[in-house]
Order: sequence, then C-alpha cells, then structure tokens
Amino acid sequence: MDSLTLVDTDIKSDPEHYHFEICLDKKGEYRWVLKSDNGNIIADSGKGYTTKQSCKNGIAILQTINRATSVTDTGKAN
Repeated sequence: MDSLTLVDTDIKSDPEHYHFEICLDKKGEYRWVLKSDNGNIIADSGKGYTTKQSCKNGIAILQTINRATSVTDTGKAN
C-alpha cells in the first residue's frame, strides 16, 4: 500500500466499522490489514511476520496508539 486512505469517520470514535484481517502471503508469512466496512484498506502491516502471534502483537501495538502519538515528516520519498 503506497499511502493511507482517508475516511469519513474516525476509527477511534466509530471502531465498529473497522476490523483487522490476518492472512498468509506468498512467502508463507503472516500480514495484517485494517479494513473499513466498505472493504477499503486503511492500513497494512507493510511486512510479513514469521508467526501468527507476532502478527497479532503488531496489531496489539496499533490498538494502543492514540492521537498523542507523534508524526515525523522526513521529507523523503518512500
């Protein structure tokens, strides 16, 4: 996924319209995606995890992040 998709509703105030999915990629690694009810991908893991538990741990970290989390603009292209 090259960029984040902007959505009309806030995930924090309306979480029931979003869900994480865990899947296996072609290499046999686990990845997560965050989807909205309409099927749009909001975010993805960007990397594969060797175990399902490590993938779930990555999701758990995201579930604890709040608006106070800082954003750094490096000015570099990805």
